[in-house]
Amino acid sequence: DCNGVNLSPSSGDIIRAVWSGLASPNGKWLVEKLDSFTFEDMIIESGMVYDVTHPKYGAIAGDGLCDLVAIQVALDSINSQGGGTLLVPPGVFSYDSDNGDLRVYSNTTVLMVNGAKFDQIKGGGRLFYTDGGSDIEFIGGEIDGNAANDGNYGQGDHAFSINNAFRVTVRNVYIHNMGGDGVYLADSDDCLVTECRIVQVHQSDSPYVGRNCIAIVEGDDNIIPDNRLEGGYPANIDLEPNAGLFVRRTIVSNNVIIGGAYGINLHASATLATRCDSTVVDGNLISDTDQYGILVEGAYRYQITNNTIRIFLIIFLFCFQITNIVNEAINYIHTLRPC
Repeated sequence: DCNGVNLSPSSGDIIRAVWSGLASPNGKWLVEKLDSFTFEDMIIESGMVYDVTHPKYGAIAGDGLCDLVAIQVALDSINSQGGGTLLVPPGVFSYDSDNGDLRVYSNTTVLMVNGAKFDQIKGGGRLFYTDGGSDIEFIGGEIDGNAANDGNYGQGDHAFSINNAFRVTVRNVYIHNMGGDGVYLADSDDCLVTECRIVQVHQSDSPYVGRNCIAIVEGDDNIIPDNRLEGGYPANIDLEPNAGLFVRRTIVSNNVIIGGAYGINLHASATLATRCDSTVVDGNLISDTDQYGILVEGAYRYQITNNTIRIFLIIFLFCFQITNIVNEAINYIHTLRPC
């Protein structure tokens, strides 16, 4: 007898019980018997975990079929409830350019647990993107772009495309072989990219296949610490504002950078009315780049300190030679400012 109604439950029946919320002794359980169990039978509130493999969504690991449509349904459900966690369990999930990309909204955590992987099966698109929003986290997992110089892949094929957003974190993700940038930030502020391993393979200039590990084309107060970056082209970390835009107050610290054309690029152009302003580059280990360890060209107000660089080429400051580096490590303990 529940609240005056005899439900006559028997073994195997499914019942739902919800507390009315009033303090005891005035509160009571509201109980009903269900004909069948579905995900909608649960009380969904902000902060709930949404497993992409739940039958309501239907993503299936390992079948080689694109899972984007199923996962977007889960992301839309999270958005409708004001936030929550998208859980990607262990397994290989597929994505392609024919089914769009995954839009992530405010107050969402995308948690890719150990063993979770996204595998691109056809090039031509991003995986995750934001278009506005704030307080978004991407944690863990692996993303394989499988980029190839076959006409399908291009420089817009990012693992993460962060646009018009605030307080976005990308943490502990292994990203490799993207057609475009591993992490791309545009008009986004207070973002953090940390503890990631990003490995790029430059394959072509036209179309561009295999781009930067991390790129910022507009944004303020972003931080890039403690990553391992390999093979970015032209740069592993590229701070290069688009025409008429600014990249300001960026901190790049304690990254291990290997290969690629440039280790770190700070670039601006008076002709294009761009500005790379107030940048701190500190404590990075850079080795074996094809051209420059740190390239500073047209940037304004910056500090470059405590970086260890081991390459067989030249670092330029405003395109002027400042130091020859010949197969040895040099530790910068001073601050460089514009001449």
